[in-house]
Amino acid sequence: MDNESELCESVEIEEISDGSYRHSFIISKAFYGFIFGRLDTIKDLQSETNTTIPLPDSRKSWSGDVCILGSSREEIITCREKIHRIAEDSRKNIRYTHFVSIPLNNDEFKGNYKAFREQILRDPTREIHGIVDEMFVGGNKLHLTVGMLLLLDDEEKRKAAETLEKCVEDVVQPILTRETEPIRLKIEGLECMNSNPAKASILYGRVEENRILQELVDKVFGYFIEKGLMKSQYDNKVKLHMTLMKTSRLRGKSKKHQRQRTFDATKILEDFGNYEFGETTLDTLHICECSTDVSDGSYPILTRIDLIY
Repeated sequence: MDNESELCESVEIEEISDGSYRHSFIISKAFYGFIFGRLDTIKDLQSETNTTIPLPDSRKSWSGDVCILGSSREEIITCREKIHRIAEDSRKNIRYTHFVSIPLNNDEFKGNYKAFREQILRDPTREIHGIVDEMFVGGNKLHLTVGMLLLLDDEEKRKAAETLEKCVEDVVQPILTRETEPIRLKIEGLECMNSNPAKASILYGRVEENRILQELVDKVFGYFIEKGLMKSQYDNKVKLHMTLMKTSRLRGKSKKHQRQRTFDATKILEDFGNYEFGETTLDTLHICECSTDVSDGSYPILTRIDLIY
């Protein structure tokens, strides 16, 4: 919902046999802990609005259905508005689910990345520098991220897919039509996300500067911000990079790995500072899911739009 007035208009309330009222709706399971996980939250909701909200048995068995019982329509609408505000406020505490990306998992990039990875893993000193195999991303996951998305239900996913389609029509294709040649992107060289390579958490392939490519991704990012699907940042400029290694991949591994949040990338930068990973034409934009894999180890694709030159 864009605002609470639209929410009120959409609330369907049923009068039941004893003269009281009932309203049922579905909310994403991601909000369970913020609404039902704290008993004080439910107690306050019920006392402030003079309603009853039956508690689900557990998060595991909960289907997402919420029921509000009240003695008047106004009480139910007030309660629904408060739940809506709790859900919206909690979004900032939920991890992103999807991202808009430029895939780079063609044979050239994967082959060069595989050779890069194998050379580093053959170095007998790598463990001294805190480098383990699990830090490397899968070859089928190579990509450039344009922006992150939080899509918690089918309606939000549908809106994001439609937004990408319209964005390509309104923003991307006019840029491609204006240019006389296809947009090329090249990944050459390495950089760390932080300034001290001896305490790196992310190592990435550097995108060769391309004014048209940067204009395009910045405008896509801005388009999604306007639609309320991405968050604005201080300059709304996309930092394009191809992630190669990251210590966050070690979460959930052994306790040793959980304590080891950085690695020393100094030697990697010295040995592979000008490494060429590949070059390709920008020909598609994807929305992908963050946290799961398909059978080949790539990100599941929510939608893809092929670009026309």
